[in-house]
Amino acid sequence: MIYIGIIIVTVLIDLFSKMWAASLGLFHDIPVIEGFFHITYVQNTGMA
Repeated sequence: MIYIGIIIVTVLIDLFSKMWAASLGLFHDIPVIEGFFHITYVQNTGMA
């Protein structure tokens, strides 16, 4: 039963993080540690 709960929580975190990322503008910069670590939204349109 605990495994089902872990799966549901993981799927919900994934869903909300994707919705949050989609709401950001391209190259939107979020400072986590000012002057050291930033999260920047980019898209890779090329092939791997």
